Amino acid sequence: GPAARGGAADWSVTGWSETAASSLPGGFTLSEAYPNPFAGGARLSLGLASAQDVRITVHDVLGRRVALLHDGPMSPGAHRLVLDGATLPAGIYIVRAVGEAFVDTRRVVRTR
Repeated sequence: GPAARGGAADWSVTGWSETAASSLPGGFTLSEAYPNPFAGGARLSLGLASAQDVRITVHDVLGRRVALLHDGPMSPGAHRLVLDGATLPAGIYIVRAVGEAFVDTRRVVRTR
């Protein structure tokens, strides 16, 4: 009967890129990196619904911090982040954004 369905019809998944920052839990959006994989550099954007302190770091697969993209106050709105790959060896990296009300990560791959 209907009880066996587990209420699956009660929820849905929507595309993150189509959702305004103000309507998200925590009021933020972190884009995927572009291009990805990248050679020279990759760009991401962070959208904030409200001002807050944000720290954005880049880590290698062993968890070591290899870059700091931002650390401090950020105003509401869209912010462009640039990961410069000039000093990074080829490999997989994790971009980690930590705000007062959110934590999110994106995986990026640097090619030669």
